[in-house]
Amino acid sequence: MSNLPRKTVKIYSETYKHLEMLSKETGKPILHLVSVIVNTFIENEFVKDFDLEAKTKPINYRDLLTSSLNEQKKELANLMKERTNTIIGFIKTLDKKVESVRRDLIFKIDPDDDRITHPLEYHYDFVIKNIIRLHKVNGLDVDNIFENLKSILSRDEYEFFVKSFNITVSKQIN
Repeated sequence: MSNLPRKTVKIYSETYKHLEMLSKETGKPILHLVSVIVNTFIENEFVKDFDLEAKTKPINYRDLLTSSLNEQKKELANLMKERTNTIIGFIKTLDKKVESVRRDLIFKIDPDDDRITHPLEYHYDFVIKNIIRLHKVNGLDVDNIFENLKSILSRDEYEFFVKSFNITVSKQIN
């Protein structure tokens, strides 16, 4: 497309005043402004809906932009709140697991320390003592406790019990 001026265009005097004002504010010639307006109409396909008689309301781009930015700000705030809560939940869960591992490690490093004990140490001792008492009450030989349990329990349960028994008696974690 050629950039040479071709013809004279007649427009309303009020429209010309607006074009002059825009020309002064932007520092562009009226010819350039008219070219931008026409190209905008063509590129956005405004020609299909063009009605010369319709009164158009002026568009307040600042209000549109402000409302759009406020909506995006709210969405972003909600997203950040959701992500922050997810991270806080993850950290709380991680802290619980790390605290449990820390206690296990301290117990493993120094099992003679009376101040720090394995969280389930007394529970396991209690269960094992009661199993031994049950054997004695029922007239079973305590020395053959493992043989008696082997006949009662499944193989997996038996192996788990023996492993737990050895860990508890030795006061070690594994």
